[in-house]
Amino acid sequence: MLLETLQQSVSDDSTNSIVSLTVQGTGYAGRWLAVAEGNYSAWSNDGIAWNEIFTASTQQWKTMAHGGTTFVAISNTTTDVVNYSNTGKTWSNTTLPSSAPLKDIHYADGKFVIVCEDDNRVFYSTNGSTWSQTSIPASTSDDLSSSSKQWQGVTHGYGKWLAVSGSDRAVATSTDAITWTVTEDQMP
Repeated sequence: MLLETLQQSVSDDSTNSIVSLTVQGTGYAGRWLAVAEGNYSAWSNDGIAWNEIFTASTQQWKTMAHGGTTFVAISNTTTDVVNYSNTGKTWSNTTLPSSAPLKDIHYADGKFVIVCEDDNRVFYSTNGSTWSQTSIPASTSDDLSSSSKQWQGVTHGYGKWLAVSGSDRAVATSTDAITWTVTEDQMP
């Protein structure tokens, strides 16, 4: 979901309930989608009227990405499970090739790509249900370990994938999200 503006008011009683919510922007594939802790999810065709649904597994959902007709959600806690949906109305569960602390997901160039924090593993998929694994190579710094980096985000632009480390000034780039190159001291 793409949110351009989000405004909400919260009750002033002890429940702190959301009383009203205003959303402006464009939903992907004509649909707004939200995930929350537990197995809670909601979808909307207009950003105003919401329908509660449940994800395929109970997680602390971190973020999601959309590509083609598929939504993929990654968790804060379970490190080898993702949920995907082709409609936004029902979710399916799938397992990654191995377990790693998932940090960020992005869709571009026909692929979903997940980077991991404190780990050099990268997962990629063309459909959200079947995943492959690759890795960011050892860095050129003194520790020679890309797994010690805090890979914080992944994005795509100008024909390249980019993963950014939050623990030092390194970046990793790839043209296919499979073969990665680490470059040190790139960030200010």
